[in-house]
Amino acid sequence: RTDAGRVAVIDGGTAADAPYLRGFLAALGNRVEWWFVTHPHIDHMGALTEILRTPGGIEIGTIYQSPMNDAQLNTDLNRRKLADAYLEALAASGLRVEKGVTYLDVWGALADENGNLDKRYTLDGLHLKVLQVNDTTTLVNAYNNASIVLRLWDKRKSLLMLGDTGEESGDRLLRSVPQEELDCDYI
Repeated sequence: RTDAGRVAVIDGGTAADAPYLRGFLAALGNRVEWWFVTHPHIDHMGALTEILRTPGGIEIGTIYQSPMNDAQLNTDLNRRKLADAYLEALAASGLRVEKGVTYLDVWGALADENGNLDKRYTLDGLHLKVLQVNDTTTLVNAYNNASIVLRLWDKRKSLLMLGDTGEESGDRLLRSVPQEELDCDYI
C-alpha cells in the first residue's frame, strides 16, 4: 500500500487463497491500482483468476503479466490449461487493459519504442522498475524462466521481486542488470 493508500499487488496465491486475499483487499478499500502476475503458475495467478471470475466488488486498474509464447506455454500442457483459464477469466472480466496489453505483448505498455525496459513508474511515492521480462526463446523451465523481475522502493525500503526466476533467467539477470539495481533490503 502506498503512503496515499493505493494498492499494488504482486501475484496473489492459489485459488484456495482467494477468500483470504479478498478479505485483505476489502480491508484496503477493494481497489488495486497495479496487479503484477510474475508468471502463470497457479500459485501466482490462481487467486486472481478467481477474483476475475467473481470480482465481488474488487476493482483493478491495470494487470501486467509475463509474456510467454505458445512454444513456452506448451512445454507443460497441465500448466497451459491453468494459464489459459486465467486468460479466459481476464478476457471475460471486461477489465480495461491499457495500450492493448495482451498476454503475448504485455510489455509494450512498459517498454519504450525500442523495447528497452529502462522506465520507472511511480504511484504515490512507490517506485517500480521492471528489470527483466521473459526471453521467449527459453524453453527450459519455461514457466519459471518467464518470471518478471521487479524492483520496488519507497523512501524507507526496497524490494527485489524475482517471481520464480529459474537458473537461465537468473544468469541473464546477473549479466544484464547493473549491480546497484539488484541491491535491496528484501528479496
